[in-house]
Amino acid sequence: KIFPKNKNIYAINTNVSRSDGARNGNVTAIGFSANFKDDQYNFRGSTSYSVINEKIDSVKLKRGYQYILDFDKTSGRFRYGWRTEAVSENYDKNDLGVIFQRNFYQHGWSMNYILFEPYGKIRDLFTQLFVSVRQHKPTGELSAVFFNLQANTTFDKQFLSFFTSMNTSLYEEKDFYAARTEGQVYRRPRFASFNAGISTDYRKKLAVDTELTTTFSAANGGAYEVYYSLSPIYRINDHLTLHYNFEAYKAIDDVGYATRNDLDVPIFGKRDIVEYTNIISGKYIFKNNLSLDVRARHYWSRVDYEKYYELDDEGYLTTTSYNYEVDEDENNINFNVFNIDVLFNWEFALGSALSISYKNDIAGFNQNTHENIFQNLGSLFDQVQTNSVSIKLLYYLDYVTVRSWVNRHKSKNA
Repeated sequence: KIFPKNKNIYAINTNVSRSDGARNGNVTAIGFSANFKDDQYNFRGSTSYSVINEKIDSVKLKRGYQYILDFDKTSGRFRYGWRTEAVSENYDKNDLGVIFQRNFYQHGWSMNYILFEPYGKIRDLFTQLFVSVRQHKPTGELSAVFFNLQANTTFDKQFLSFFTSMNTSLYEEKDFYAARTEGQVYRRPRFASFNAGISTDYRKKLAVDTELTTTFSAANGGAYEVYYSLSPIYRINDHLTLHYNFEAYKAIDDVGYATRNDLDVPIFGKRDIVEYTNIISGKYIFKNNLSLDVRARHYWSRVDYEKYYELDDEGYLTTTSYNYEVDEDENNINFNVFNIDVLFNWEFALGSALSISYKNDIAGFNQNTHENIFQNLGSLFDQVQTNSVSIKLLYYLDYVTVRSWVNRHKSKNA
């Protein structure tokens, strides 16, 4: 419901009901947003409540909640904001969403400086300083402090955009979930990450996006990560556009959960991780309301373990004390996914659309991390393929229009 002076409230419910005694999920949320002082400030918030029925052996209900409050100065070049969030232990929206951590409080403060009008050779500028603090909800104990500084700008004549950021942890993070054991904490070492990227003029036939990120961590005496992406976009004509996206990620001496030993003690491992993503896509627009999208994607991830550790009572890594022995490739991961997606979309009325999609899916998993790319692809295409077709019809009903229909019908019958 929208109110005067840029105020609104909303309610939403998502529900997944399954048969044969399987898990059911229900999440309900309400929220609001309000501008005040001539739209100079905004205050908004939301709260949601989840009820999960696991239906394992007997009916088991899990109830949880989440709330978020935001306050922001939304006018002028200099802006600032504040955010607080809380997630309970049993909050779960994963049936129709995603949540990575629970059972925490988090508070954040931001300061922005923004240029909306050209200044010299700069067309626009956005800068932000953001600091966030996370607490373990049951104890209130400080678990993480993060610092982020970012900036992006577009140059006036070339429409060349440049962005960069720096992220770092100011505190040795206490991760209460990495060990997958109740009450066991993992002290995640501090890190620093640097990112930069360029995006060229999208008005031209050929545009290119590229990005580079490097991360350094104090884990186990030193670890680092590198991420790179290259994405050229070529517009052949006003109807047809082709897009290629390449992403590469490599982590050296990363540390994370590997398995459990015979005494059910969590085992962490030092490992190297390599990921590659290749996506080729094309879009053909027959006319403004009729289009066809085709997309092929291959994702390849390899994880090679080198050494194993346990966690002491304080959450630090220590040499395994139970003579944990493992075959060389037992915990290694070689995971592949290949998808082809075809989507036909027809927007036959305002807010209404008919979509028909076809999906081909192949996934493969083994421990053969030493295969080259040709051997890897050969074994992937030996896997069973899944093909699916889905049809979605979305028809938008406007309340005012429906009410006029009802009134006309009543007048005819009067």
